[in-house]
This record gives sequence, structure tokens and C-alpha cells, in this order.
Amino acid sequence: MNAFFNLNQWLQAVITTVICGVIGLAFRTVGPTGFIGGLIIGILIYGSLGMKGFIILLTFFVIGSLCTKIGYSHKAAKGIAQDAGGARSAKHALAKGLMGLILAAVHFYMPDADWLIVGFTAAYATAAADTASSEIGQLLGRTPILLTSFRIVEPGTEGAVSLEGTLAGIIAGAFMGALAWIFWPAMGWAVFAAVTLAALLGNLIESILGATLENLSWVKNEMINFLNTAIGAGIGILLYILLK
Repeated sequence: MNAFFNLNQWLQAVITTVICGVIGLAFRTVGPTGFIGGLIIGILIYGSLGMKGFIILLTFFVIGSLCTKIGYSHKAAKGIAQDAGGARSAKHALAKGLMGLILAAVHFYMPDADWLIVGFTAAYATAAADTASSEIGQLLGRTPILLTSFRIVEPGTEGAVSLEGTLAGIIAGAFMGALAWIFWPAMGWAVFAAVTLAALLGNLIESILGATLENLSWVKNEMINFLNTAIGAGIGILLYILLK
């Protein structure tokens, strides 16, 4: 509870998050509503977990933005690129950032619960792996398939996976896991393994959900993205408890 009265940390949260948000606007990785949504999430996470938690969030955002921008014109020509030039809006920020924010807020009141740190990182690692595998898979994937039928489909098909995209997702998830291990070394190798595996499994589950649930008119992509991060967080926590 003392962290609530740490005025310096909250001031740092506001200043750092605003600077990063303005940079995002300048590079068109976020739109106006995405800037506001990211600002709220970033400030609350920084205030709850400090600089380390904010860097985890920022790393997810940078990975996703870079993967979206790589080969954007090529993907746009095929009609499979992220809309608005790849600039994220508030709905994107909430869909992939809300689960991590919830876990960070709970950790604020339960600072000794290291498993919450694992869940927090796993949520963003899963989101990063999802974006990386999707964007790189659409660009470089040679034979995308649906896991529900193992049928070869066109790049950009909802729920499709490819070897190239899956490898990109594994790298993104492992990078996030390595950061958690560096930031919280007392948790040992278990945090790296749990986060990396959670990102991979969460990413594969998201592909199955995308290939099935999005056929329902009332299911939106943002709902699946939030569910994906929640699943990744849950898997990460479970694996960490089993491995530590």
C-alpha cells in the first residue's frame, strides 16, 4: 500500500508514458484514441509495478509495432494489413492490454505474490507472440494451415498458422520471458520457461479460437484477443507453480 503514496513513482509514470505515447503518435504506431488508452494503461502499470513492469508493456508494444510495419505495403496490397496504417486504437490497447493491467493492479495489493508477475508478463508475451506470428506469417508464411482441419489456406485467413509465423511468435515470447528473468532473477529459470511456453500455447489456442469463434457474428476479434491474453496468463501462472 505504501506504493500508492510514492508520488515520485507516479510522476515518473505520467512523464514516461506521455513521452512514449507522443513518440508512438509521431511514428503513427498509435492513433489518437490509442494514445489515450495506452496512456491510461501505461500510467497504471508503471505506478503499480514500476519501471520494470512498464518496460514489459513497452516491449510488447514495440514488438507488435515493428512486426506490423515490416512489409506493410506488401501486406496492404494483398488486403491483409492492419487498418489505419498499423496505428493502434483504444480498442486494440484494451483488448491486448487489459489483462496485464488487471494482474498488475492485483499485484499492487499483493506485492509478495510472484506468480502475478509471471501472469502479467505471460499476458503480454502471449499478445506479442500473437501479433508477431500473425504479421510475420502473413508476410513470409509459405503454407499457412488451419489447426482445426490442417487445410492449407491463403495468408491472412483468420486462425491460420505457418512455420515462419510460429517461429516469430516463439522468439517474441522467449524475449519477453528473458526480460522477466533478468528483471526478477529471484524467480529463476522457471519464469522464463513459464512465460515462453505460455506464449506459444496461448498463441496456438488463439489460432483455434480465431478459426472457430470468429465465424459467430457476435464474436469480435478484440474479444478473442482479450481471451487469448487471459489464457496465456493462466497457463503461465500454472506452469510457474509447477516448475518453481
